[in-house]
Amino acid sequence: MKTKPLMLAVVLAASGAVSVAHAELGARHQRHSYTADVTRTAGNGKTVSRHTAQTATATGFNRSTAMTAPDGRTASRTVSGNRDAEAGTYTKSINGTRLNGDT
Repeated sequence: MKTKPLMLAVVLAASGAVSVAHAELGARHQRHSYTADVTRTAGNGKTVSRHTAQTATATGFNRSTAMTAPDGRTASRTVSGNRDAEAGTYTKSINGTRLNGDT
């Protein structure tokens, strides 16, 4: 059965695509607000979908990603980053839920 390896590949590709967009404020490039919707259909007709929305703020960003597997199970991830220029600190928080419900 090739469904499980395909789902794993899609999840890994999705998490890698999200990581590519990483660039902290204060670096060369500022973050931008965006949304992205991706749906993949396997040869057996089953689909996996992912929605990502990122909002850039003056001092950081908020990003959320939700994925739905062919069987209806969902996974989610939220990432927030905030730079305090006065204190010279950067705080990043990452939370998520896997397809099996683990956090």
